[in-house]
Order: sequence, then C-alpha cells, then structure tokens
Amino acid sequence: APTRIRTTDTRIFSPLLYRLSYQGINYSSEIKDNRVLIIRQLVFYIFSSNYRLIRSKDCQKGRETLNYLMENTLRKITLTANKTTVNALAFIPENNTKPERFAIFSHGFTSHKGSLLSWASRMFEEGVACVIFDQPGHFLGSFNEVESFEDFAEDAPLLFLKAYEYLKTIYPDGGSKIAIGGHSLGALTSLIALEKEYFKSLDTLCICVGFGLPPSGVTHIFATPFYKSTLLIRGQLVSEKLNPDIVFPWIKERKEELQIVQARVHFITGEDDAVVGKDGTERLAEFLEGQGNIVSVEKPKKLSHHMPELAAAHIKKYLKDQSFL
Repeated sequence: APTRIRTTDTRIFSPLLYRLSYQGINYSSEIKDNRVLIIRQLVFYIFSSNYRLIRSKDCQKGRETLNYLMENTLRKITLTANKTTVNALAFIPENNTKPERFAIFSHGFTSHKGSLLSWASRMFEEGVACVIFDQPGHFLGSFNEVESFEDFAEDAPLLFLKAYEYLKTIYPDGGSKIAIGGHSLGALTSLIALEKEYFKSLDTLCICVGFGLPPSGVTHIFATPFYKSTLLIRGQLVSEKLNPDIVFPWIKERKEELQIVQARVHFITGEDDAVVGKDGTERLAEFLEGQGNIVSVEKPKKLSHHMPELAAAHIKKYLKDQSFL
C-alpha cells in the first residue's frame, strides 16, 4: 500500500500548517484526513527548505498550492521480481490527463533512485505517472540483498515490467505508450528489458543516459588506479554478489551482445562524460542501428557521468519532440 501521511502527524505538518494558517487559510476544512500525501512541494520543503510557494502572502495562491498537494501523490512502494525485492517511488498525478503514458527509470552502479528524482519530477509536472526504482543489491536505496549475480542479471531488467504492472493497477486502461530507461547500469538493464520484449506490444521509447561502448585501443577509466581506488568504498555500497570485478566485465560483454530489433532508443551523453568517452555512445548507436533500430544521439556540453540529474531537461525536451509529453 502507498505510504500516506496523516494530518495528525505534527512532526511533519506543524510547520507547513502554521504557514498556511498564518495566511488565513482554514486548512482543517481543506485538508482531508488520509488524503494528504508526500508530493513534490513537500519533498522540497523537507529537503531544501524551499518555502517560496508556501510563504506566499497571496491567500489564493496558497489555496492553489494546497490544491496541488491534494491532487498529486508520491508513493513509497516495493517491487518484486522472482526472489528480488527493491524499493521504488511512484509519482502518481491523481488528475492524470495522460493515463495512456507511463515512464519508468533506474540508476547507475552504486547509486540510488534519488539520483533520478529530477527525471521523475519532469514527468510528474507533465501529468505522466512515473516510477523510479533501486537496482537490486544497491544499499543506498534498498537494504535488500541479492542471492547471486545471476539473480541480479535476470531480475534487474524484469523490474521494469514489474513497475509497469504496478502502474497498471492504478490505470487499468493506461500504459499503451511508455518511456523506459536509466543512467549507466540502469540504461543497460532497460535495453535488456527491450531485448527480452517485455513491452513488445506497446509504443515504447528507451532513453539511455551516460552509456556507450568502451573505447578501443586505449586504457579505459575503469582500469586506471585512480578509478579502482574509488571502488574501495563504492564497492561496499552494493551486495558482495555485485563485486565490481564481476559487474564491470559483465557490463562490457552484455553491451556487445545486445540483440534488439525495431526499437526506438535515444542516447544522452555529456561531452564531459569521462566514463563513456569521446565516441562510445556513437559507436553503440551505430551498433544498434545495424540491427534495425531507430537510434538518436544527443551530446550536451555539460553532463558529467556522476551528475545524471542534469539530464532531466534533455529527457523532457526529447519526449516533447516525440509527442510523448
């Protein structure tokens, strides 16, 4: 069940309600018990102390803000694929004008779903239901183990389907058009989901950020002493079954083994992405085009590998250009 915040929880709501009552708003008559949920403004309130909307001296704007809180939800959920369970966030616009569209994203190696919060927020603002989920065995987001690397390789792509099935429980007649994708490792698992034809009958777009083939003839950054030193800590942020010595070779091999046909894939890789390299994305795009896919590449000047949140505006623009938003 979605996590809901009761208006009686004064630890969270007292500061918010005080600001609303200070503006002369009778919040007791406008907030229905068990109907207030954590949504975007409240996330900003908690994490960044951004009170600009709530502070407004214009009572009408305050009421509009309150209505926005009422009409939109952010739900904490879990997804289970076979023996693997992960945490996820579902962004559900209750007055959804685009129920036929779903978006589902996941993050990169050793990261967490929060790194894609800006992606989900863009979808949410456009009235599109969206799920962002943690990769299996990634402890920054979910303290859930994986029993083996084989379980991870099988279940991580399947979680895109499980997220879709969750959204279908909310919009039974929706989801005929979907956007899936992710950053780095999340991009790979979304491509594998395409390969497995989980969404064959749907109008599907796949968006891959910070992803490409490794460079040839030069030492890749993964093989440098500096990068290996960063894994002393990062390697402990994931299950021991996801040791970098296992994951990195698998990622390299799996990219080169992808077999996808008649899919639409959009790559977004920064010119300053040192992990993907200068032409890694272009070479992967060419490889997939050779299999009969429609592939496009976007290269922003500023989108380093460790800042996937900066891709949000580019994702939104691409989806608008594709008439998805």
